[in-house]
Amino acid sequence: MDRKDFIELFKDNRKAKREISAASIANIHKFAEVSLRMDNDTLDYFYEVYIDDLLGSEIPDEELTVMKEQGWFISKDKKNLRIYI
Repeated sequence: MDRKDFIELFKDNRKAKREISAASIANIHKFAEVSLRMDNDTLDYFYEVYIDDLLGSEIPDEELTVMKEQGWFISKDKKNLRIYI
């Protein structure tokens, strides 16, 4: 999958608080580093993963589909996927 297809897959997801299991984070972490961060404006926590790390990995398309269904969305700078918790 190239960057254009990747952006197309996640383009409709929007920022919203979601629930995500530790097992789901662990599955993604098998392919790319997942960071826990805090939004300084809202003080909400979110997980973040670099899109380039996912594109450079061998993450299956099925796992990306699961991430889309979980609510991961593209950051404003289009460098990361995020999910607020």
